[in-house]
Amino acid sequence: MVLSDLDEAIDLHRAALSLCPPGHSHRFMSLNNLANGLTDRFDHQGGLSDLDEAFTLYAQLSQISHAVLHHDLHAVKSWTISAEQFKHSSALTAYQTALRVLDDWQHVAGLSSSSHYFDVVSKATSSLAMDAFSCGVRHNASENAVELAEQGRAVFWSKLARFHSPVDEISASGDIGKTLAAEFKDISFRLHSMLEVFSEGNISGIRRLTMQQDDVISRIRMIPDFSRFLLHPLFSDLQKAHQEKWFLSFLSLDAHSITMCLYIHM
Repeated sequence: MVLSDLDEAIDLHRAALSLCPPGHSHRFMSLNNLANGLTDRFDHQGGLSDLDEAFTLYAQLSQISHAVLHHDLHAVKSWTISAEQFKHSSALTAYQTALRVLDDWQHVAGLSSSSHYFDVVSKATSSLAMDAFSCGVRHNASENAVELAEQGRAVFWSKLARFHSPVDEISASGDIGKTLAAEFKDISFRLHSMLEVFSEGNISGIRRLTMQQDDVISRIRMIPDFSRFLLHPLFSDLQKAHQEKWFLSFLSLDAHSITMCLYIHM
């Protein structure tokens, strides 16, 4: 690699970023390009200022909301890779951001009948959940590790279920729930229609609709018993579910097995 070419590339990426202010559809891709260039230069020259600037740029990726482009997901995945490579303290935050963006993409994939969106998620995030779990354990954040693993699992195994069943329950919760469920379905339908004819020109409209959808979801979460609507389970929820499963299994045992089980758990 010719270092002068790398310097020039960094300068060009820096200029490109200046043309992508917050809210621009390509800002996160531009942040990623510049950060990657700086980490490459650190590899060759060892300048700590390049590494510090790169992770300052990566940190801005945590501000991603309403991810629509696969570039957004790719950018955050690059952050996790660099954080692991350089053993940077932002690694856990990077994984949390990546799984949140992945969750956004799950919503998009669930709204589109095309397999393209879910294929992008699958290819871009191979083993992401387990990598996130491993990172949490290494950073002594075991509860976060379990939550992140469950969040990743939900994306691949509950892609459609998370969209369908809860809406009917919201409708049955009362007049407010019925109104919000109808509003959620309407926005989801319009998003679906727009995604079916996806183009770069649709990006601003898709982001606007996803912002409206987020607003409806926030209001749904204010309804009693729906505070976790479309959110991954917390560690406490998983722990409670595990305890309930163990208890139900316990009740099905015979007297001898119950005695042995109580002895083991003393």
